[in-house]
Amino acid sequence: MTSPTPAIVVFGAAAVVSAAGAGLDAVKIQHGAEAVAMLALSASAAPAGRHRALRLLGLLLAAAALVDLAAAWLSYPDPAPRGSNGCPVMDEAVIDYWTSRLRLGQLAAALRFGALISVALAVSALPPRPRLRPWQRPVLITLVSIPAILIGLYPIYSADDHAELLHPTMPATLALMAAVALTVLTVTRTAGGRARTVALISGGVLALVPALSVVDEVAKPIVQLNHLAPAPDEGVFMMCAYFYGYEAPSLSTVALTAGGVLLILAGPALLIWSSSREDQVPKPPSSQ
Repeated sequence: MTSPTPAIVVFGAAAVVSAAGAGLDAVKIQHGAEAVAMLALSASAAPAGRHRALRLLGLLLAAAALVDLAAAWLSYPDPAPRGSNGCPVMDEAVIDYWTSRLRLGQLAAALRFGALISVALAVSALPPRPRLRPWQRPVLITLVSIPAILIGLYPIYSADDHAELLHPTMPATLALMAAVALTVLTVTRTAGGRARTVALISGGVLALVPALSVVDEVAKPIVQLNHLAPAPDEGVFMMCAYFYGYEAPSLSTVALTAGGVLLILAGPALLIWSSSREDQVPKPPSSQ
């Protein structure tokens, strides 16, 4: 059997590069290295049986990272078209930019939804935690799902025009719900052994963290499009002010950002490692 060690080495190196890119605000490097890391992670998963879903996890996450990379390559019109009062106007180039960002964001969210569903199917095949009491299961489900849904859907229900956000953000909402379902599964299943079970739960929590902001990321282009307005009518006075400046990030900010991205990238690896070995899961004794 081929050793997965080379793929794991590539994954680790690419994850470090992606985290460094995030810390230094090099978005293109971040997403490009993330795609490489997820492809390497997919190659390290078992190729047969129900573990094909774990390979699909890495492939779909790599595709989502490439979509994010394509969004990073989009360039905002420079100089941005503004009216005589300095306010942004409904220019075709600006509308095309934000519309493209919206479409790519929806595609990335849909791919992440597929990735989360694929790994949830693999985790659901694991046996329930034997020491989990009947009353503890609904408590864990409530503690995980309610706060996550309230935080993740906040950009929708807090907006004045929340009805307009429901349909365009549907792929992101589905990704959030899939992440919640996956986390619920990980906290109620066992992977066989304390270390693997802890890794399983950690992977589920780390998969939920980025999903909390996916709705907000998809909603941002919609909000920007709604802020574009035609030139004001005669007799209407309106003025827009802008502040331009750049502050170099501190070393602590770079380290915290890079560390957070590295942890998030470790989430899929923990899920694959903890749920891909059937021989580590305790099986009932066979009858003689």
